[in-house]
Amino acid sequence: INSEMAFYNSVPTTEQQLGQQYQQQQMQQYYQQPLGAHSQSQQSTMDTSRKQVNHDVPPFSRVFIVCSKSMREEEVREAFSVFGNIEDVWMVKDRMTKENKGICYVKYDKASSAALAIENLDAKMIGSDPKPIKVMIASSKNSSIKADFNDESSRTRLFVVIPKEYNEKDLQVKFEQ
Repeated sequence: INSEMAFYNSVPTTEQQLGQQYQQQQMQQYYQQPLGAHSQSQQSTMDTSRKQVNHDVPPFSRVFIVCSKSMREEEVREAFSVFGNIEDVWMVKDRMTKENKGICYVKYDKASSAALAIENLDAKMIGSDPKPIKVMIASSKNSSIKADFNDESSRTRLFVVIPKEYNEKDLQVKFEQ
């Protein structure tokens, strides 16, 4: 009788409970995937026509954009394609509502294209939206969340956007301050 009671107590009785149980199962599956596999599985369930792109090759070739929730992929692609060949545009959407979260990623085939895009589009307005966007280099998809600060090799690169008129001496003076 106890096992029957446990079974009946675990069976969802309302639509809300069914929804909660489904969400819990989806979250468990999501967190059981290897690190870095989340966005790939999301892409495959959202749009099977998208090709798989290695987001970390070459390094620093992907930009992170904070934009308006009304921004469309076509507007992003049009504005950013001026600076190089785009391999992928990913508009991040809310899992439940499927609405744009106001952030996206653009993956270029060259790091220099990403640098040009950052230099030219950061704090600019694109598309029909009057709100300026924020553009920065995206972190590596394979980088761990907790950086090992004792590992000197993980701290050897710094990406800096500087005014065009700066030379090496100007930059050195700024960093010495």
